Amino acid sequence: MRNSQEEQCIVVTGESGAGKTENTKHVLNHLFRSTKCKHSDLVSKIEQANPLLELFGNAVTELNQNSSRFGKLVELHYDGNGEIVGGKIDAFLLERSRVVHHGDRETNFHVFYGFFAGFQSSSLKDHYLLENPSSYRILRDTEDCNDSTSGIFSVEEKEKYKSQYLTAEHILTEHFKCSVEVIHQIRQILAAILHLGNVNFTVDPGTDEIIIYDDNPLHNAYNLLGMEDITMEDFVESLCSTVTYSKNEKIVRGKSKCQAEEERDAVIKHLYKLMFETVVRLVNESIKPATSAETTLGILDVSGFEKLEQKQNNFEQLLINITNERLNQYFRKAVFTAENDDLFKEGVTMSTSYTDHDSSNEVLHLCLGTKEVNYSAEGFMSKNRSRLSQGMLECLQKSNNRFVNSGNPADKAKKTPVRCGKLNDSSAKQYRESLQHLTDYLSKTRPLFIRCIKPNRQCEDSHFDADYVKQQLLYSGIRELIKIRRDGFPYRFTFEQFCKRFSLLTTECNIERSASEKCRDILRVLRTSGNDSDPALIGKTKILLKACAMEELTEQVEVKRTEEEERVRKIEAEKREKRKDSLRKRKGVSFDSTLKTENEKDKKEDDQASLPSSPPPSYTSERETKEENTKETANPKYVYLLSIDCKLRTNGLRSCGILMKPFKFVYAAAET
Repeated sequence: MRNSQEEQCIVVTGESGAGKTENTKHVLNHLFRSTKCKHSDLVSKIEQANPLLELFGNAVTELNQNSSRFGKLVELHYDGNGEIVGGKIDAFLLERSRVVHHGDRETNFHVFYGFFAGFQSSSLKDHYLLENPSSYRILRDTEDCNDSTSGIFSVEEKEKYKSQYLTAEHILTEHFKCSVEVIHQIRQILAAILHLGNVNFTVDPGTDEIIIYDDNPLHNAYNLLGMEDITMEDFVESLCSTVTYSKNEKIVRGKSKCQAEEERDAVIKHLYKLMFETVVRLVNESIKPATSAETTLGILDVSGFEKLEQKQNNFEQLLINITNERLNQYFRKAVFTAENDDLFKEGVTMSTSYTDHDSSNEVLHLCLGTKEVNYSAEGFMSKNRSRLSQGMLECLQKSNNRFVNSGNPADKAKKTPVRCGKLNDSSAKQYRESLQHLTDYLSKTRPLFIRCIKPNRQCEDSHFDADYVKQQLLYSGIRELIKIRRDGFPYRFTFEQFCKRFSLLTTECNIERSASEKCRDILRVLRTSGNDSDPALIGKTKILLKACAMEELTEQVEVKRTEEEERVRKIEAEKREKRKDSLRKRKGVSFDSTLKTENEKDKKEDDQASLPSSPPPSYTSERETKEENTKETANPKYVYLLSIDCKLRTNGLRSCGILMKPFKFVYAAAET
């Protein structure tokens, strides 16, 4: 990335429960520890954002006890020196429908349970008007609001949720410097959502109009949201009536019971979305780069593919699986289409199998490779509706809670009256827009893929289900990649890169010729080795190698290096033996001790030659140097031996050290 200055993105995919979020953490930890950071607390803030977002965006599902119900794109910003200068987190594709609907054996978002587990019942009662958690419809498995006997969490789960929630509040205050007021407003929204979920409607038998069955939950939500600037009657009207405008005339029309319930759920989903987005914004304000960034590296983690076994797949699974199918399309285009394009540019023809499922009709009849999914359309319409009426938007804008009033277009709502439902579109449309924004971002980056494989469906330790793993590999596109690696040319080198890497295989690379001609000389060694036909191709600017060719060339280079090292060792050994023979032939010289010293020096030379670093400048000890200096006046005879030490290293570079060593002899007679 530093060399190319190219935007990159690591895409982490896999089924729900395959470990995508945990692997994303490992990737971030590796990046933090392999690069420097401009600010000491920046890494800590990005790391602490993970448990914070998991509290607000994760839930228990049938497939995963800590399932991400949103997509997360973590961006790391680097300066020109490759140091991290800041970051950004994009959270998108939030499963808002979960706030008001969740299936059997599943839960709402973790934060609601942590809210109850983290405080005493008396404190929740006094400050947030909350009763027992089982009293609230959106936390129970059953939709029957009068059934308050359903258990919410066990003692062990309560301790877990308590720890999660208190840790998140500590992160907000200590790492992101949120005030006590901000924390209080988050709690107020959580409590208001719980109360709004218990608002029920009934038909007045006298007027046939919709009325609220029990005003207390709505009154509690009204007070917690800080709606003092509007009357309670206006708040009730926004729920139970539709306001339209015709020639600047306000027209109020009563809603049906179903429409009123949809408006209530739309308010709940809207409030939770605003709170979630504001938490993300608080994080981003704290980690944004203080200086301009040169390059960006993104890590994408989205909700994993889901196919429920115990019950029917519904609206939530459809949206999640469409996202995963779109990512699969991106993977195939990035790998297979890019493969064909690169081969075409080099003048090489090779077909790779690729099926584009970009048609919306094909996506709705979703089939990921060999994995077909059937969906039940029951409840699709109600879960898809998330439109807020004009009157409700005006009410929320007058809230004194910064999380609520910051997300509403005040001027537009006041100055440009519109028909009901036009300010906020359906869940599916907003989901599609978020997905399009994601794919646009990915198309501008260089992709890197991490595929997480789930060892078994039960998420059990030490249990490997071979058939299940094989199924995941098949629909993930691994089979096509293996085919490319087996039949294609996965290794690509420019002419210069190829010559530099494999120059040992021919002596003609030192001759002044074009790079392409040198490459042909090297490939002659390969083509005479009995491999398959065309194990390598010469393109217009690159050398393309099959896996077998790359393996053989690499082996031949290693053999050449080994042979050269052995040849150098033999030459050095022969030189040492000749030197010893020369000493033995000199008459009158006591050379027993001299040979012993010489053998020790030879051993030391061997040790030095085996080291990758350059040999020391002198083998003469300090004591020997002093003795030589004191005897210099006696006119001793010295022979200076010139030793050139050559060694081929494993990286292919030659090292050459020249040693000048005084070698002292003692003569019986003064002779040269």
